[in-house]
Amino acid sequence: TQTEEIGTPLKSTAFLQDVFANKLSVTESIQKILKDKSLTTLNLSGKKITNVAVAQICEALKNNTTLTELDLSKNAMDDEATIPLAELLKVNTTLLTLDLSGNFIRETGVRRLIEALKENKTLTDLILDEKFTSEDDLELVDELCERNYNLLEQKQKQEETKNE
Repeated sequence: TQTEEIGTPLKSTAFLQDVFANKLSVTESIQKILKDKSLTTLNLSGKKITNVAVAQICEALKNNTTLTELDLSKNAMDDEATIPLAELLKVNTTLLTLDLSGNFIRETGVRRLIEALKENKTLTDLILDEKFTSEDDLELVDELCERNYNLLEQKQKQEETKNE
């Protein structure tokens, strides 16, 4: 069955291709995939994901507590896609890596993501296209991601101390 194929990122991507080929609802399909509590990585690189599909993916991810890596690189997204992505970053507490490289996200979208990163305390790696992003914005993204990395490291040390 399809649910048996969801266990690994590669199989999840293959499952999504089947879903798109059959023209099933993206939202329903993504929600099925994200119910798999062992899924920590979702690779949708180069799958022609549009701004509309990103919004549906983000909605499905709002309640997900297991996904730590989302690869949306090399798709058909632009600044509009950063609206739901920014909203997701404000509420999601498990996503550590988000790859948006190879899209058409420019200064407006990057700034929107930066504002969301100021609220987010878990994302440690946001991958963007350097050619569409100013050096100052890239530095700020790096600073915010490093802050989150340090916060997560401190939290982990505190938990280890409690367990001793």
